Amino acid sequence: MKPKSSFYQITSLFFFPQLFLNAPEDHPDDIYPIVLTTATQELFECCIDEDVTDQSPYKLLKKDDIIQDIKTRAAVSDFHPVKQFVLDYPEDEILLVFDVDFTYGQSFYLVLTPEAKARIYNPPQPEIIEVLEDDVSKTPEPKPWISLGSELEVDQESVKETREKLCYKFYLKRRPGLPVCFSDRNSTEAECRSVECPSYQDSRFSIKRMQRDCGMQAVPRLQSSTTQTQRAFQRNIFTQYEPRELSKKEKERILSSENLRKFLNSVTPRVLHALQQTHIMNVFTDDFKALGIGAEASDRLVMVSEGLKLQWTFTDEKRAMGNKISSVSWHPTIHGLIAVAFIKKQEEQLDKSTAYINSPAFIVFYGFPDQSNPRLLLECPDDIFAFEFCPSNPNVIVGGCRNGKVVLWDISFHAPHLQGTQPNSKKENKTPVMRYCAVSSIESRNDCQIKLCIFSICLTSLPGAKPLLCFRTHAWFVNTMQRSPFFKDILLTTGGWNFAIWKEGVMGGPIFVGPSSEQEYSAACWSLSRPAVFFIGRNDGSIEVWNLLLNTSESTHFHEHIASTRITCIKPCIASSKQHYLAVADNLGMLRVFSVPKTLRSPVKNEDLNMQIFFDREHDRLKDYLEWEEQWAKQRKEAGESKKQVVSSGF
Repeated sequence: MKPKSSFYQITSLFFFPQLFLNAPEDHPDDIYPIVLTTATQELFECCIDEDVTDQSPYKLLKKDDIIQDIKTRAAVSDFHPVKQFVLDYPEDEILLVFDVDFTYGQSFYLVLTPEAKARIYNPPQPEIIEVLEDDVSKTPEPKPWISLGSELEVDQESVKETREKLCYKFYLKRRPGLPVCFSDRNSTEAECRSVECPSYQDSRFSIKRMQRDCGMQAVPRLQSSTTQTQRAFQRNIFTQYEPRELSKKEKERILSSENLRKFLNSVTPRVLHALQQTHIMNVFTDDFKALGIGAEASDRLVMVSEGLKLQWTFTDEKRAMGNKISSVSWHPTIHGLIAVAFIKKQEEQLDKSTAYINSPAFIVFYGFPDQSNPRLLLECPDDIFAFEFCPSNPNVIVGGCRNGKVVLWDISFHAPHLQGTQPNSKKENKTPVMRYCAVSSIESRNDCQIKLCIFSICLTSLPGAKPLLCFRTHAWFVNTMQRSPFFKDILLTTGGWNFAIWKEGVMGGPIFVGPSSEQEYSAACWSLSRPAVFFIGRNDGSIEVWNLLLNTSESTHFHEHIASTRITCIKPCIASSKQHYLAVADNLGMLRVFSVPKTLRSPVKNEDLNMQIFFDREHDRLKDYLEWEEQWAKQRKEAGESKKQVVSSGF
């Protein structure tokens, strides 16, 4: 009999990407997109978000300074590609523009002609239309009454008395002193019963009103209000002071006194010393802010940060129909290039015994700023659960399939197209499709050393062996296991309604377990710039931002419903020191890219050292708990044995 083949799902691969900027795209002839490093920005005082911003993107550079930089650094200079343009420029100052939206593919572009400089730097102002005094609307003035005969019609419709009124007087002679007798009677009795005759609408007789005369008169609205206050006691509501002055004789006596001279001689050195210290040091400096690395380093600003900001949304209606995104990966060297893998959502609901129908699967490449047209498609033999770029050769991609196979792609042929250096063809606009170059067989599959299991985390020592330890930390599927980029022995796991932090080599369980959440956690990732910060995606489309140094009982930031469905994958990226992105994929196949604010990307002072102290303290706490648990188990065992001896001796 042939052994039954089993399938294993590859859920995660660990590489360490690096990112660089891509080449410029098509642009007008009078400008040139350019990349400026951090050193060049500081040298020419054009740092992003400091010297140039979205509201003030212009910076005038001295032509002599640029020529001197080209002579000093030669080909290493960022201005070397535009050397001839700078030499031929007729004016002394060249305009540099900060391209915040990457309109021409780079973060800056240089204006090459004085005409373009005048057009961009000094745009034409709209003409101001003068309003004449006669055109201003004025309040109409009342005009004298001119009779046109309408008062005759009003006089005809008015009611006038045609005869004198009659006056009648009725009176009844009273006879006082007559006897009166009162008694009680029941209203239900026949002789005392009263009969009510209410009015009603007679259906046999009705008069239809054809015309009705009515009048209308406008009257001013009247409003009446009152208030009552209690009379309080009388008191002065203002006070005026008059200074009391000394006479001339008293002033002369005090100024010539010996006591005043001694007092001034004794306090003068102290006053001069205090004035000197005030001149040397600013006593109004905030020492608390000076403890951090810059103003952005203080964690007090975290609570008032504007949070994640949506930059781009990518979707492919053709391939996202009925699919979800299982894995996201940024290209290590090409800025703004991101790849996603689609899998079928029905696969989660299929039973193991149900036959699986294979259908084409792809890895889709998107690039900034085109949000709807993919740049490249990688054909897959089956659904890809995880894939990564090779850190030593970014053109090689490895992926793990649903059936346990490992697939390789080599995208060297399409690298110029992905970088944007290949000229675009106007005749053909189809997205190129590439087939995989190598795939492993079912027989050569390998088990992972750490497996993601249902409800628990299991550790195995050898392939095919039984788990050595099993911890029921999470109440549902474990969907994320990621190593910290700052501490190689620290791992983050999410599953069910909580998260946990593990330390490699600690066999007693997680060193820290987060509180239970209202919604199920579906994805997580560490921050690439802050050791204490990580992001968690929830089942309702929300994102929690945790800072373990600031709060361990609740998230420091909560972004509610950034997606309309379950978040399946989160991936961070560092484009530059001031451009950090966070890619978020959901269950509908949509990819959103958010910009990370300064407070979430700039670490505080000694943050890595404080996190190491935090992990060591939690490790010590776990060891103490395990020792106490061992003692309690020993005491319970001894108490149970003594109870059995007492029961046996009693019989």
